[in-house]
Amino acid sequence: MGKALESPFFDDYDVPPAIKLPELLSSAPSRRRTALKRVEFMARQAGEQQAQAIFTKTIKEVAQGTMGGPYTHTELVRRHGPHYNVIPSFGLEQGVDESNKPKFRRINDHTAGFTNLAAHRRQKIAMSMADYLVVMIKAMYNNSRCSLTVGTEDMKQAYRQIPLLDSQTSLAVTAIYNPHTQQPELHEIYGQPFGARHSVPNFYRTAEWLNRVMIRAYKVMLDHFFDDFYYVERPACGKVTMFCLQQAFQPLGFSLDSEKTQVPSEVAYVLGVAFNTRVLRSERQLKVEPKPLRVQNFTVVLIDAILRRKALPPSVAASVLGKFGFLCSTLFGKLGRFCTAALRERQYSNTSSTHLTPAIILSLKLMKHVVQIAPPPSLPAGPTTSPHYSLHGRIRRPGPRPKVRARRRDDCSISKLPYGSFLRSTP
Repeated sequence: MGKALESPFFDDYDVPPAIKLPELLSSAPSRRRTALKRVEFMARQAGEQQAQAIFTKTIKEVAQGTMGGPYTHTELVRRHGPHYNVIPSFGLEQGVDESNKPKFRRINDHTAGFTNLAAHRRQKIAMSMADYLVVMIKAMYNNSRCSLTVGTEDMKQAYRQIPLLDSQTSLAVTAIYNPHTQQPELHEIYGQPFGARHSVPNFYRTAEWLNRVMIRAYKVMLDHFFDDFYYVERPACGKVTMFCLQQAFQPLGFSLDSEKTQVPSEVAYVLGVAFNTRVLRSERQLKVEPKPLRVQNFTVVLIDAILRRKALPPSVAASVLGKFGFLCSTLFGKLGRFCTAALRERQYSNTSSTHLTPAIILSLKLMKHVVQIAPPPSLPAGPTTSPHYSLHGRIRRPGPRPKVRARRRDDCSISKLPYGSFLRSTP
């Protein structure tokens, strides 16, 4: 909470806090009981499987040292004083994984815990999305005329790698439901909490710095969305680039998740989107389509579950909009925004209401319908034929012969690629 730190890479955008620190602290004791009841209600409404999954994740974090506790009220008063602030948490089902097992994430509701209301936003972040990777592939192909591969790296427990200030620990005491005792428990959290407004710029400053360091050091075609880093490379250089990135993160003090690494290949899944570069040279086409599992998770697991439960908290609305935004960028661009207004209103709402209004129900059904009927695009990577030359040799045209050397098939040097034209420059 308080005034956010700033980065030279982001744009100015001042959003003052809705409440001040004294108001948050003075109201903290009276809000604790409400927060604990909210945690218990949400957990029982979600079901035993989700409650157990969230509790297991918490126990794992405590064992790893990124969380502490559980603590009693008396212990927390002794550690932080009588005005410690409780943040209610709940589980969010995120569909199924590759083995068809359900996935869950714990969301810390910092809006209900008032810390988001006391957060002073200073900047907005231009985040990369799946369509950025399309531009990267097309730009590199148009400059190299080579076959290309795409690889990815993912940071392990990314938010927890960015520490929470000691002065903020007492303001982010997290209430988590224990399915064995059927009571909420109180835990300290030592990394950036998922759901806090300042966690986004706090993490993104680090991830953006890492991204720019890698570009400057290795001249690699690289970008990222939060903790997902993706790069475009020639087949002969792909594994070398992968090795350089993996080795560079460690001495800088950050960990990558080896289980989520995708070795550079012509078919890669990035942010739930399948990028196929197999026919770049033969057909000058880049094939892009949403991952079938992502469509299933969005339409069946997420949208249908919200309609069935008849509840949509602001944090879940934000999650729905984020997932829909990814699918929009790969299917039909900004056209999909026509059915998101009601969810955006709920996302930024300061009320505790979670009921579904007719407008929200209509928006959810429209999102599901559009995602299911939108055809996957096939994007041209470059001109189908060059005016005088092609990848397969010289093409004569009437008129004077141009004084241009045809690029040899093996002439794929990227040393002269104009990175500044399509990648954010490094100051």
